[in-house]
Amino acid sequence: MSKQQVAIIGCGWVGQALARKLLNKNIGVTATTTNPDKIDELTVLGCQARLLKLPLASFGSSTETNVEPSSKSSSEPSNQSISDNEWLADIDTMVICITPQFKQGSMAYPDHVTQLVNLAKQYRIERVILLSSTGIYQELAGQVDEQSALMLGSPKVALLHQAEQAVLMGISNACVLRLAGLVGPKRHPARFMAGKQAVANPRTPVNLVHQADVVNAIITMISHQQINGIFNVVSSNHPSREVFYQAACQQQKLTPPNFSDEQEQLLRIVSGEKYQQLGQQLLWPDLLAWLDSDSQ
Repeated sequence: MSKQQVAIIGCGWVGQALARKLLNKNIGVTATTTNPDKIDELTVLGCQARLLKLPLASFGSSTETNVEPSSKSSSEPSNQSISDNEWLADIDTMVICITPQFKQGSMAYPDHVTQLVNLAKQYRIERVILLSSTGIYQELAGQVDEQSALMLGSPKVALLHQAEQAVLMGISNACVLRLAGLVGPKRHPARFMAGKQAVANPRTPVNLVHQADVVNAIITMISHQQINGIFNVVSSNHPSREVFYQAACQQQKLTPPNFSDEQEQLLRIVSGEKYQQLGQQLLWPDLLAWLDSDSQ
């Protein structure tokens, strides 16, 4: 029996942690990057490293999905085409880890995800997992879950939703993991807030998740291919921003932030109950406990 093969598309901070765990399980990993300088780094990990820059130059019409491309795309086509990615024919599961790049003003995310869906269909990849974001719940208040009605009038929400639908409508065996804000090795939350003054929104609940729990969730979806749909991946405990970031800074012996009384953000808690109902236990359900541990 041949070794299972996983492609990690956009192998950055989460992707490399995933790759290490998959390789330890004797699962073959092909990892892509847009940066030629990272090829050696991925190879040293034990991955087959490939350059993949989106959008690709061309696609055949036979693989189009039912999702309309976004009206604006800021990305120029790369020099790559479908034929440059024939290595995908050996892949069993594709994990899409590319970032939306909203902060750079890009609106091309759903188009890029759609091209990856088309590649998966072209090369008959059995399983596709998209790493999305709990940012899709922007402008909602209270407790939200996978069934919550989304504010599709928000451009960011609409783009995330289009990307998710490209995967769910284009691939019969697919799942979407909506990740909360990420913490873990080299991403200690104290570095975001140390020493800041008059920080607004002190009562806003934090919706975060540890890298190790994200990796475990992805591996669960790779191992249990009958599980489809959308799942939030988020820690169970939601302290306020003020409590959490002051604790984070104190743990690192950094100057804690000073919060104002200004509260502009909606108070929102993202529920991870659906994922945990699969029988999956989070390694770090309480990130305050993680801060107090020796595991940063």
